Amino acid sequence: MATNRKLGRTTDQRLAMLKCQSTDLILHGKIETTEARAKEVKAIVDSIIALAIKEKDNFETVDVKVVKAKLDSKGNKVTEKVTSNITLKAVYKKESVCLSNKTQTTSSNIICKRANTLHIEECTRSSCSEAGYTSTGSKGTSTVTYGNCGTKGILTSGDAFDCDVNGDGTYDPTTERFYYVTDMSNDAAVLIYYNNVSAGSPSNSEAYAYDSSEENFHGPRTAIAQLPTTTQWKNVSLTNSTRAITNESGGNTTTGGTLPSNFSYSGYAARLLTIQE
Repeated sequence: MATNRKLGRTTDQRLAMLKCQSTDLILHGKIETTEARAKEVKAIVDSIIALAIKEKDNFETVDVKVVKAKLDSKGNKVTEKVTSNITLKAVYKKESVCLSNKTQTTSSNIICKRANTLHIEECTRSSCSEAGYTSTGSKGTSTVTYGNCGTKGILTSGDAFDCDVNGDGTYDPTTERFYYVTDMSNDAAVLIYYNNVSAGSPSNSEAYAYDSSEENFHGPRTAIAQLPTTTQWKNVSLTNSTRAITNESGGNTTTGGTLPSNFSYSGYAARLLTIQE
């Protein structure tokens, strides 16, 4: 079994020396040392660089204080310590990993696959505290985790899926995240998109009326224009592009008139959820 070189030092001395030399190499770009020590330092620094490349986009910048021993003119430590402010890139995961879904395989005819990660969000809106998402609230945290990793072979409302709706062969967890609602049949299910949309694209900056005429008995005549079209989501379709609009009780009447029994979603790849769903 391979072991680290002893380098003529005890374990504590060797680790301290390698730590200092690795730090100096990263800070200054070069060091002078023996060949044996250089090989050990190279292995350490190579692993740090590989990790930095892997996590290069997965960080937030935070200010931390680091205490460094002061050295005299001969390089020896003195008892006085100085404190300096430096900026480090500390890794904070922006997603919750679904380990059980990492090994799944996907064939070319599969539209949706279980999500490998769950979206999380630091909730700062006033509604968050009302829902208990604070450190002292019923949830015990201000972090919201959306959806479930799920269990293979079992579908539960809220299970997270990534779906190749635009047909580009990519299951994009950023723009193609859906959550399972219910089955419609053996061949179709209802899934809800993760975000609000504007002209078929994810957007939270715009708000649209159900019907701008404020005569809601016509159906979602205004809202429908913001849904993804069959051109945008060419890999999926509605099982029925004509829908009966009903009230909360399942009837067809509301204030102002009779709800349409054949509202058309023709040309769209998605529809609005029903209150029952």
